[in-house]
Amino acid sequence: MKIRVIKKAKGLLLTDYRRLGTFGDGRPKFALYFKSNSGMDYVWTPNLQGETLRLFQLISQVKAINQPPIELEQTSTKHVTDYVSLAIRAANDFHQKTSFAHVNEVAKGLFKFDIGSNLRGTMPDIVSQEIYDWVITLSEQPIDEEEKLRLAKKFIASLALASSPVENLVAL
Repeated sequence: MKIRVIKKAKGLLLTDYRRLGTFGDGRPKFALYFKSNSGMDYVWTPNLQGETLRLFQLISQVKAINQPPIELEQTSTKHVTDYVSLAIRAANDFHQKTSFAHVNEVAKGLFKFDIGSNLRGTMPDIVSQEIYDWVITLSEQPIDEEEKLRLAKKFIASLALASSPVENLVAL
């Protein structure tokens, strides 16, 4: 079926979005619903490789940019760490500078728990998703908030180091 557009919309307003299922690798497939200023409805289902990944990257970057700076050193009882923002920022900062195996080696050497499942984050690649999942799993642990912050700081610092994962943990 071919659709012919007679008048192009001058502006589109996002009116709804729905998950349609998942792609073969587990990432969500969704449809975005728009309405033009002239009242016409449009539906866009972005492809996985280009548009969807780029959309997720842009959304996470915009969210991270608009979040106030996270101070890991603040541990007052009034301060509550936003682990979702921390996870997104860490994933965006380090996903191209490390590997999936390195992230897991650092996490398994540092944390005394397994990675959680069904964490609801959708990052653009498996390395950033793994970083995100480990930080969110850490946030859900029944340990003291000060200890969580110490572990989060150590995890992120270990990802930043260029030497092998085992040497990173010994150095910290």
